[in-house]
Amino acid sequence: MTKSTRLTEAEVGPGAHETEALVTSTFKQLVRAFKENGRRPFCYFRFVINPHSFGATIENVFHVSFLVKEGKVGQNRKGSRHNGLVQQLH
Repeated sequence: MTKSTRLTEAEVGPGAHETEALVTSTFKQLVRAFKENGRRPFCYFRFVINPHSFGATIENVFHVSFLVKEGKVGQNRKGSRHNGLVQQLH
């Protein structure tokens, strides 16, 4: 078993704080979308895909992946018609 260690700011890199801010912003947008959808799961793909920018789509997927890892959002996998739905967990 390995022990978790905290990285110094120099080890993390200068973009870490920017990424954290973008993940926080993504979470706020996700919460807003969840509320606007009557607090029901909504389409993951509509949330992350930017039809005008492949790069922005990849960044959106990246930021949502942090929220999944942190347990703040999840994906509803009950039945094939529900695949790709995002729901707020916390």
